[in-house]
Amino acid sequence: MTQEPCLSEALDAALSAPGTATATSGDLTIEVEVKDVDRIGVVVDTIRVRGGSGSLHERAERLAEAVRPDGHSLVPIEVDPRLGGGRLRSPVDHRRRYFEANVTPAEVELRRTQVLEDNDRQPSELTVTRDQLGELVDQLEQAVAPLPE
Repeated sequence: MTQEPCLSEALDAALSAPGTATATSGDLTIEVEVKDVDRIGVVVDTIRVRGGSGSLHERAERLAEAVRPDGHSLVPIEVDPRLGGGRLRSPVDHRRRYFEANVTPAEVELRRTQVLEDNDRQPSELTVTRDQLGELVDQLEQAVAPLPE
């Protein structure tokens, strides 16, 4: 009996060209919007993980505990089932960038944002090694995977 690869291994195998890289492991599916990729690095726009378990509050709590895209925890900004989801953010770094996770009971979307001089915001791509992306995907998988019984 062959064991299914973890989400990060399945994604790494799918990363071959710019576009949307998709991988599945168990009941989790990951989509990564890729601007550029080579054998060492990846330029990422957005990471989406679908599936998993837990209420909105449980998922937000697990994201805050497990995911550290820049070495800092994601902090819940608003989490309310009546709004259909929640938002978590990392602290703003010295280059005026931060990570933002939008969470629903079915999906987590993670992206980086740049704060401009006039305080407007725009998406900011993330350049990482394949290993760093794998670590981030492992953290996201840990946050949304079904809890052991």
